[in-house]
Amino acid sequence: MNAAETYIEEHFSSLLEAQGFELVDVQYVKEAGDFYLRLFCDRLAKDEHIDLNDCENISRMIGEQLDQADDLPVNNAYRLEVSSPGIERPLKKPKDFMRFKDELVEVKLYKAIDGMKSIIGRLETATESDITLVTSKGQHHTFAYKNIAKANLHFEF
Repeated sequence: MNAAETYIEEHFSSLLEAQGFELVDVQYVKEAGDFYLRLFCDRLAKDEHIDLNDCENISRMIGEQLDQADDLPVNNAYRLEVSSPGIERPLKKPKDFMRFKDELVEVKLYKAIDGMKSIIGRLETATESDITLVTSKGQHHTFAYKNIAKANLHFEF
């Protein structure tokens, strides 16, 4: 996480939570010569989802505060984008995994464990140190967070 991403998370997570939202992810990236500050937000309630009006309101609220911040670690003009994390939202922190217990999850590992580098399964348990997935064949696999390169909810069409 770069300094801008850390700044956003530290300064705006609590503000968003007070409004009923969760800051799922932050990206500060350069693409095609332009800088983008992307905030991926969702509703705190598991059975509710963020909509376009929510994104617009968050963008306005955060944008105004960023315009007034003198300690934002960004030296370039940037475009602020606020959006939903999508149906296959990323899972990054232990609390994300705990929130989505019993959901279908795809996990990609840094290196293969038991011959697998990617696995899809129902999230059976999530602790502060690891998760356990159950595959469609009933196999249980436990992975430490430090071994997970990427994880997200998995939607089957």
